[in-house]
Amino acid sequence: MRYIAFSIKVVLTVLLIPLAERALPGAVKHPFILHLEPDGWAVDWWLLGLVVMACLVVAGDQYEKRLIIEDTKKNSKELVSDREFMEQYSSAVGAALWLSYLAGQMDADDMRDAQRKLLRAICLIVSYYYDKKQDIDINACIMQAYDTASGPADVGTRLRCKEKMRDLSTYAHILDLVCWAFPRPGLPTELALPVEDPSDPLCKFKLLPGAPHAFALDAVTVVQDTNDLREYFRTEGKNVDPAVRAEQLFYFQEYSFRSFVSIPLNCQGEAVGVLNIQSNQPNIFGLGNKHQALVMNLLNPLITALSLFCNPETAQRV
Repeated sequence: MRYIAFSIKVVLTVLLIPLAERALPGAVKHPFILHLEPDGWAVDWWLLGLVVMACLVVAGDQYEKRLIIEDTKKNSKELVSDREFMEQYSSAVGAALWLSYLAGQMDADDMRDAQRKLLRAICLIVSYYYDKKQDIDINACIMQAYDTASGPADVGTRLRCKEKMRDLSTYAHILDLVCWAFPRPGLPTELALPVEDPSDPLCKFKLLPGAPHAFALDAVTVVQDTNDLREYFRTEGKNVDPAVRAEQLFYFQEYSFRSFVSIPLNCQGEAVGVLNIQSNQPNIFGLGNKHQALVMNLLNPLITALSLFCNPETAQRV
């Protein structure tokens, strides 16, 4: 009879070991219960420990089901716990450090893959701090900066939001799209924006909200709702050409960008581009930008890595 009981314990042990290993990785290296005596007290304590760890896993799985965020890659709800998020974030920061180290050794394809990996990690972080009940869609892109005199020869073919009768050379810089985190049908792949010189009194109040504003002033620019930019165009953008203003507002509506943040990218003290993070819902950092400080702190290592990839010699437009 005692051998029947021992056999049952062995079977339970084999079934519980995978769950126990999830609860405490590395704690269960092999079922050494097989080497214990059937009447030994250690068998019962060993089995009890496995049961406790298995219960912890089951409880943890139930808790994870309450924590739902939007997976921007699949555009579907995914179960992501606090623990899983921190694991993914830690992996992303480690990858950013490694990619930064390899930046000067990459070819064009490697550069593009590295940029997209970093952008997708950025989308994950921003998504995680959204209201998880909303049906959100987060995307991000990088824009490369050029002086108007040194930009690509074909940049004029993809230029938007330029005053119709104005020569491109009268602008200070051009921001040229490099890549999206999640390239999707319908998203623009050919896009460049002119940037005014903020030191010129005639152009100071012509800055467009978003990437041009962020780059020109070297400041993070948050637009909480693209449907409500009246205050901006009454103040900082009061001299924006009406046709240009209408074109930009149509652009936001066309691609369902309700809120976004534009972050200047600097490398070795030089402004090299802009990171844009867009959402199809208003308030990308929460009401009143309540999550902005926390999210920006989490993004800093990834933004630093992206800056290394945003330079005229190595960045590839796709």
